[in-house]
Amino acid sequence: MTDPPRVIVAQIGAREHYQIPLMLARRGALAAFHTDYFEVVPHALRPVVERWGGRMGRRALGRRAPGLDRNKVFESPLLATLWWYTRIRLARSRATQSYNNAAQGRWFARDTLRVLRRTSFDTFFGFSSAALEALRFSNNEGKLSVLDVTAPGLVEERIVHEERQRFPHWEHPLDRKSEEWWNREQEEWAAAQRILVNSTWTRDAMARQGVDVEKIHIVPLVYQSDARDVRPKEYTADRPLRVLWLGTLCLRKGLPYAIEAARLLRGRSVTFTFAGPTTISQDVMDFPSNAAYVGQIPRLETGKLWATHDVFLLPTLSDGFAMTQLEAITHGLPVIATTRCGEVVEPERSGLLVPPYSAADIVAAIERFLDEPPLLAHMSQGALARALHFHPEVVADKLLSVVTP
Repeated sequence: MTDPPRVIVAQIGAREHYQIPLMLARRGALAAFHTDYFEVVPHALRPVVERWGGRMGRRALGRRAPGLDRNKVFESPLLATLWWYTRIRLARSRATQSYNNAAQGRWFARDTLRVLRRTSFDTFFGFSSAALEALRFSNNEGKLSVLDVTAPGLVEERIVHEERQRFPHWEHPLDRKSEEWWNREQEEWAAAQRILVNSTWTRDAMARQGVDVEKIHIVPLVYQSDARDVRPKEYTADRPLRVLWLGTLCLRKGLPYAIEAARLLRGRSVTFTFAGPTTISQDVMDFPSNAAYVGQIPRLETGKLWATHDVFLLPTLSDGFAMTQLEAITHGLPVIATTRCGEVVEPERSGLLVPPYSAADIVAAIERFLDEPPLLAHMSQGALARALHFHPEVVADKLLSVVTP
């Protein structure tokens, strides 16, 4: 048996709940992990911060990953990190915010160089917008450079722009990412020897933007939960079918088509819950009587939503993967999704696939559950079985194949 590669991972934030460094650590392949900040809340203060810390406090609580060797974790200077987060948060437009994100990524990637210089490694693994300088350094050192790309780039940007023209006044029509962001992203694509994406949709979108498909590798996201499926499997006029949208309410995720589907299903035994932050103007958020918007729900409280709903709805026009699909099937909810995201749904087994841009097809999918009562129980069990395919131990093999020189 050959020794595992020595991999240095660098990422801003708690991206993917730290699953990349955790999977590598479990396989003995993590040489070092560089991030912006990590475990800044002492254990004794966690209950206080959880109760009184607000949104920023809850975010800080999530910056931990039991299972990582703290001696292998390197952090950027905390004051500089806080400065960047403040600058990004105060941005008044998406263009300014993405410009600041690119600047933060450049700063972080340069800070990563100190970790690369002091640690013996075979492979560097970085994430979009925060890896360019580290990728180039690794290449110059004769090491393998791998870039994780989480979104389909300009293909997705164009889709959103077209939707904003189709639905004027829903989102700001000129709110687009900066040229600096796109230039940096494309330079990273060129510098990386291998590119990891989470879906066929992203791979094909990148190929349309000129990236050599031979260096693109598909590795899905992972999700692990102790959730148990305890929801009732029957619905009546007193207990209608409950459909859940959980995630940002925006044009990119197909919100107008979901709202229209709910409107078309008034009079049937079905209700809709929309939960999440929104980019949509409050003036156009017109939900029908069988739908409710409950706002953004803290992550610690989302379990209640999964436990009280039956079907998850994701009519996205473009998603690099959509982690919420994995949360849904792990809780036993069949998923109604498009093909423009990660390949989670097995049609007729763990959910149903619908074409994008179509309220009528969403209606037809939901009516399948209403008109075929046994279907919900069948697909709920299929969803739970499908979730096992995204367990960290399963996905780790695919990840190792990408990061091994």
